[in-house]
Amino acid sequence: MRFLLTSVLCVFLATALTAPVALAQADPEPRPDGDLLLADDFDDAAASALASYGDEWMTWEVAGGVGTLSSSSADNELAAQYPAPAATDVLIEVDLRFASDQVEGAGVTFRGSDLLQREDTDWHYYHVGVRPATKAIELGRLTEGLTEVEDLGACKLPPSRSNFADFRTLRVEVVGPEILAFVDGAFVCEWSDDVLTAPGLVGFYLGVPEDISSKSVAVVEFARLRVYAPAAATPPAEKTPTEQPPTEEPTVPVEGTPAAAAGPFEDDFADDGGGWRLGEDDSGEVRIEDGALIVRNLTTAPVRTDTSPGVKAADVDFEVDVTFLDGSDDNWHTLFCRREERSDYAASFSADGYYGTNLFVDGESVRRQEPVATDVIIQGAGEINHARLACIGTQIRFWVNDTLLVDWTDDTLAAGDFGVAVSSMDGEYSEVAFDNFVADIQDGASDDKQSSTKEQPAGDQGAEAPALEAIVTAATLNVRGGPGATYAKVGTVRKDDRLPVTDYNAACTWVKVVTPTTEGWVSTGYVTLTGPCGAAGAVATPAAAEPTRAAAQAAATPAAPVAGAAMVTDFESFGTWRRGDETWGEFVQSGEQAYAGSYAGKLTYDFPANIPGDRNYVVFLRTIPIAGSPDRLEMQVYGDGSGSFLNVWVKDAAAQVWQFSFGPITHTGWKQMTAPLDPSLDWPVQPIGGSASTVAFPVALNALVLDYPTDKAAAGTIYFDDLKAHYP
Repeated sequence: MRFLLTSVLCVFLATALTAPVALAQADPEPRPDGDLLLADDFDDAAASALASYGDEWMTWEVAGGVGTLSSSSADNELAAQYPAPAATDVLIEVDLRFASDQVEGAGVTFRGSDLLQREDTDWHYYHVGVRPATKAIELGRLTEGLTEVEDLGACKLPPSRSNFADFRTLRVEVVGPEILAFVDGAFVCEWSDDVLTAPGLVGFYLGVPEDISSKSVAVVEFARLRVYAPAAATPPAEKTPTEQPPTEEPTVPVEGTPAAAAGPFEDDFADDGGGWRLGEDDSGEVRIEDGALIVRNLTTAPVRTDTSPGVKAADVDFEVDVTFLDGSDDNWHTLFCRREERSDYAASFSADGYYGTNLFVDGESVRRQEPVATDVIIQGAGEINHARLACIGTQIRFWVNDTLLVDWTDDTLAAGDFGVAVSSMDGEYSEVAFDNFVADIQDGASDDKQSSTKEQPAGDQGAEAPALEAIVTAATLNVRGGPGATYAKVGTVRKDDRLPVTDYNAACTWVKVVTPTTEGWVSTGYVTLTGPCGAAGAVATPAAAEPTRAAAQAAATPAAPVAGAAMVTDFESFGTWRRGDETWGEFVQSGEQAYAGSYAGKLTYDFPANIPGDRNYVVFLRTIPIAGSPDRLEMQVYGDGSGSFLNVWVKDAAAQVWQFSFGPITHTGWKQMTAPLDPSLDWPVQPIGGSASTVAFPVALNALVLDYPTDKAAAGTIYFDDLKAHYP
């Protein structure tokens, strides 16, 4: 690798900037709704859609706020259609749920001919819907003279929006040849097709698989339909900075304007609202999945796959957790700043232990830190490294795991985008997860993300000041141990939470709040205050230098708890779990069951019979440090009574991985299970890939493992919550 950075890195940056990975534009936002053309709350069958195509093989029922389309007719596409209005351009929004596992595909139809007035094959429509088996959203077209719907393309749905066992909102926007699809408000796919251009009718469809059992029924349910005409495009009214919603996607200034952002920018990737460029092409992919930003580089050519939140900055200091997931470790994880056109500062480290830095100007590397090997980098798949890049004035600094590796003085580049990138150097792919992104943007006085504090009108100054509250405007917002982005996270709050304010810093850029579970500080860039900071009734906290990340975390978390249980993970912030080589299961964050809080980990398994090599287990890897010397781990487990062994892997200070066990899952419902960290116990306790006899503390969580005890086929679901370390 050490010879590749100088000879290839400038090439892949130049290539990436001249031909980026289909990510040059931020995902489209839903269009504003225009006139309401059609509404159906599915409480009146006479006013709803009519059973239309295939009515003799289907059932269409409307009752209790739900329209249900069902059929057992194999290899058919059935439809229910509204008799009016006929329109060309429409915005369709409906809640959709699959009520059986026999659905091949289901969704909405539009620009359709009247299916009840058809003769032979004289009918047409488009459909956009979800295929649950492939977790994809598709566009299809039926035209006159054909008996089958043509497939015009599909997009994989992100895991967080692919499960339609519960109602999700499908939105389809049809304007001219452009067709866009959104799920739960997030953009998922777009197509262009100009074959059917005449006004047509709107409806629903259900696809039934050709291998459906004669005793099975495919069932899809619809709720709350709204069909709008697209609103006429009008320029938005100019807003002052304090009137701007702080959660709006940042506006990238036109070339040559000052940087347009100031203050904190944070993203834990719980959703895709952070403005990051997402998408894929032949050279790579960027997606948000399981609470992390995943960047995958496919090196058919030496091209860097990169993404940014679309915020320009001159001075920015940002840090992020980086986890190498899969593929080649002969790679680069890159943080960049001041990117304009084909120029930026790019600091990189690799999964096999090297780091290097480049200054690119018009695609040429004009200054570089040659690749250097360092033991600062934690090597291996699933390991987390913390990287930080600060571009302040003429100083460019780069840290990995709180160790300063690069300290440059350079005044070549003034301002530009900041973000992250991945490249694989040996012809194979490389996939990397980024999480807990925190940036301090120190320039730009007119930012859409500036404080949304709204001063109240002046009144009787002698009157008692009202209690001050902070109303959260971000989808999720970190609560920190002090007034700054480098303090450790002590909690999380959600959009529209109203939090009492007890203190504030001198500039009122951070306020101290009380949440239902903790007390801490939040940035005023992501809240609306109900009054001036003085209404908090407290003296402003004097301004002070923020601690280093390591010092802040050390102050917030004891190095070694002395007694009782300490949380390892509560699954509220899920992070990135990587599945091992066995493919018999899936592990995701879920709100279906939760012992405490809003979320738990959901493990769905499907073991086939007679797996070769006794590989009837599935492993999910994630590294989480555990302080001190606990004697056992405790976890709340929602069991299914299957008898599967629930094991845990931990890696000790000598890099030995140990398997300990919570025991067999013989219960149903929630129950606390315990895994003693005692290497003298019998199977399934054992060292993995070694022969150590004692555990070297401190340890780190390495994986959760489900081991099925027989060679018979088995399928089921269990949930995990509140994994804790217990200290004697």
